[in-house]
Amino acid sequence: MFCDSLEDHRLKGVSNWMPKKCNLPKNCGLSPYSQSFPEEVNHVVSKKNTPVLVLVRQFGLYMNDKCLLRCRGRIQNSSLNQEEKTPMLLPSKHHVMDLIVREAHERMLHSGVNTTLATLRAHFWIM
Repeated sequence: MFCDSLEDHRLKGVSNWMPKKCNLPKNCGLSPYSQSFPEEVNHVVSKKNTPVLVLVRQFGLYMNDKCLLRCRGRIQNSSLNQEEKTPMLLPSKHHVMDLIVREAHERMLHSGVNTTLATLRAHFWIM
């Protein structure tokens, strides 16, 4: 799968911020989320009875065991695999996104913007 490539040797820059296992909340400060979505990460990790933030509510954000913010929604009822049902939330203005977009563009054999975006949107919510 496409997201599996994020953890293999081809994208060393991307896999550096994606721990294999996450002990919440200690390792979560290592990710781009701490820069782009600090309040959302704190809310998801703390699990306190505080008012739900807009992004957390709109996208049904949760953090998986690898410290990745993922989105839930009505698509949960579909027959897609779990990775496609719960796309990763990624910050648009981060070096990691540049690597991911470049890798997707090359995997699609430079077939254009629309193909690259369709590939990315199957696995990521880019904010």
